[in-house]
Amino acid sequence: MDIPTVLVISSGANAASQLLLKLEARSSLHAERIDIAIIIRLLTSARFIGGLFLFALSLSGYVVLISQYDIMIIFPGMGLTYVFVSLLSAFVLDESFDSIRIAGVALIVVGLGFLMAGSQ
Repeated sequence: MDIPTVLVISSGANAASQLLLKLEARSSLHAERIDIAIIIRLLTSARFIGGLFLFALSLSGYVVLISQYDIMIIFPGMGLTYVFVSLLSAFVLDESFDSIRIAGVALIVVGLGFLMAGSQ
């Protein structure tokens, strides 16, 4: 696979993992007092385990990329994670996605375009 494809898959998996971890944390850790039963329930929940799996998948893709290409290109490329997290948080979690955040995401995308063009 080429760099952009692996970056998109890795970043997408990372963003999805953040979403699953957020959803489970919001569900499990809402109590004022956190005890061992709550922690065990969190650690054994499907969303938490799924989030860890997707994070491991993302990390695996990242390690493969840095083993073959300049880290100067790959590390900033993982900035796509922020783009995906922003979209997921806005559309799935109904978090604020105002014009300043949209501009920030646009700048990340433009910056990644420059980095990719410069690596050719």
